[in-house]
Amino acid sequence: MFAEQFYWEFRHIAEGTVRLHFDRRQFSISVAGLENKQLSETDRARLRNEAQEQILAGHLEVSQQDEWLRNREADELFMVRENERRIARDDADRQVRVPGEPDIFNALLNAKTPERVREICTDAFVLGHREVRAGVVREVELPNWPISFGSVLPMYLSQYASEFIDARKHPKYPKSKRPSTRLKQIWFLSRALAGAVLGVETRTAVNHVGSIRPEQIFDASRSAKTKRSKRRQTK
Repeated sequence: MFAEQFYWEFRHIAEGTVRLHFDRRQFSISVAGLENKQLSETDRARLRNEAQEQILAGHLEVSQQDEWLRNREADELFMVRENERRIARDDADRQVRVPGEPDIFNALLNAKTPERVREICTDAFVLGHREVRAGVVREVELPNWPISFGSVLPMYLSQYASEFIDARKHPKYPKSKRPSTRLKQIWFLSRALAGAVLGVETRTAVNHVGSIRPEQIFDASRSAKTKRSKRRQTK
């Protein structure tokens, strides 16, 4: 789990990522006037028919019909409004491309001392203001790197900076200059850092987790499902 988490965070730093941004203005426009929305006459007629069926079945007294209708109409109207709010929230989510910071990633790979790694990590978060709920703004730590909110990668990099540097010196660390080697290096360092967090030496962590990267596992699984589906269709 740690190795996979670190892997994607390292990749986001090197390559960039996508974050969801909530478009509050669009949401406000979508839900404007929602509290005034009423049930359609078709829905009201359906509920009246249901009330008559309940009376005929002996489950409802005639004297209770008006109260039953008020309660059912209120419940359905609440569900209709909540459903439209949910749709409005989904529509207001926007994917925003966050560019990578390859200079930061390269600086981590080229750091010669643990102190340098820790110095680089001090830039991972900055203090900023964020609306935590309607009308409430608080000072919080915001990611200055293209990493997730609350990411533990900078903390563990700082804490295990020596182990991170030693992992780059490990005999099995990929040293080729080919572009395709970059992902192998990231995966190796992710496994090594995960091992350090759990008190496991690099060689054991790397061997235990394995060399297959997270996206390769996903691709293999998807390919296997496709093959199984084709076999079932053939049968």
